[in-house]
Amino acid sequence: MKTKIEPVAVSALSIGGVKQQMHSAIQGGDVFTAAGRTSLGMELRFLDEHGADRTSTSPPAWLSEVREMRGRVFYDQGRRPFFRFADGSFHDSDPADLHAYHVIARSQGHAVGCARVMPLAVELGFLSFTIGVERFDRILRDLGTTQERACEAGRWAVVREWRGGLGHRIVAASWAVARWLGFDVAFVLAFTCEKQDLALIRFGARPITGLPLFPSGISDDELRLLYFDVSHPAESMRKQMDDVAAALNLSAA
Repeated sequence: MKTKIEPVAVSALSIGGVKQQMHSAIQGGDVFTAAGRTSLGMELRFLDEHGADRTSTSPPAWLSEVREMRGRVFYDQGRRPFFRFADGSFHDSDPADLHAYHVIARSQGHAVGCARVMPLAVELGFLSFTIGVERFDRILRDLGTTQERACEAGRWAVVREWRGGLGHRIVAASWAVARWLGFDVAFVLAFTCEKQDLALIRFGARPITGLPLFPSGISDDELRLLYFDVSHPAESMRKQMDDVAAALNLSAA
């Protein structure tokens, strides 16, 4: 994997034996919503293995905010009660967050969308549990890649007021981060009830043929395993990846 960072490096991470510089950057941009034109910022965050964020038993404020927003979105007016606590608060507290890169979209300082990119060399748990270790190993071999060259993209969430164009941008940001980290393939376990899988296929993901749908375990949703060829995106998606990579101050792969 190779990474060239500019302009600011704030932490370091070693994945697969290759040291990579990480940074957190916010770039303002204009998007259209139903209310008209408004400012949108986007940032990339990671909990450095040896950094200050890991010295506390409590997660940093930005991660607590993302987890609350995800829980509120995933609750979806009661469709997934798992994400609402007895006190009425919302939360999606997943230990895998500690090993992942987080894209966060903000409006007026508040998180309105997010996504997570997790290196499989660091954390394989949910994919292997859902798909099965031997079956997933075969999928990697069939795609001509390895666990070290693959990642899982997911935990996409956009608050109701921002649904529409922002969702597409968040997906493009996930692929851009995966490319920046030097991965070949990004895997996705996509929900089928609301046709998230079909939307992601329109954004360039491909289904793994011959696999059944998998129960989500937290709702009546079913999951479909998709993958995105990070190294060879379609030209239209590559342009979108380039745009969001510039917004995040990521160098091109």
